[in-house]
This record gives sequence, structure tokens and C-alpha cells, in this order.
Amino acid sequence: MARSLLSLTPVMMLALSAGWAVADDVKYLDENGITYRETTQVTQRPLAHTTMQPRDYTYYRQRQTTELQEVQRTYQVPITEYQWKAETHRSWNP
Repeated sequence: MARSLLSLTPVMMLALSAGWAVADDVKYLDENGITYRETTQVTQRPLAHTTMQPRDYTYYRQRQTTELQEVQRTYQVPITEYQWKAETHRSWNP
């Protein structure tokens, strides 16, 4: 037990020299003729505060689009003309 107290002494001295509060509450307990020292240390820490904030984000990505355009094209086609022609085949002319 004496060995553990000696090893804690440099740590306690460092804490006291830095100006830290080492213990906030010290209690002594006596059990079966052995005296125990209970040290409670309270350390204050900043609390994280979470807030929701609206933010605008712009995402860029490739996008394919299909556009329909009216186009006037000129092309040549053959003209086929049909006419009625009166004919007599195999005439019976005696």
C-alpha cells in the first residue's frame, strides 16, 4: 500500500503545481482496522450543443437530354403520272 501512495505522489504534485483542483470531496472509511481514503473528483466539461441549420447545397451531375427540332428538308422524288388511254385490243373487224 505504501508503494502505491509513493507512485501517486508525483501525479498529485503535478496536478497541484498546475493549479488544478485534484479532489472536491474526501471521505475516510474505517473497515476492519484499515483506514481507506475515498476521493471524488468532479471535472467540468463543455457540453456539446447540437443545432439544426438550413443550408443550401448545389450538386452537379451529368444529365442527358433529348431535344426534338423541326427541320425542313428538300429531296427529289420521281413523278409518276397516270392517264387513261382508250384502246381496243383485238378488235373484231371483218
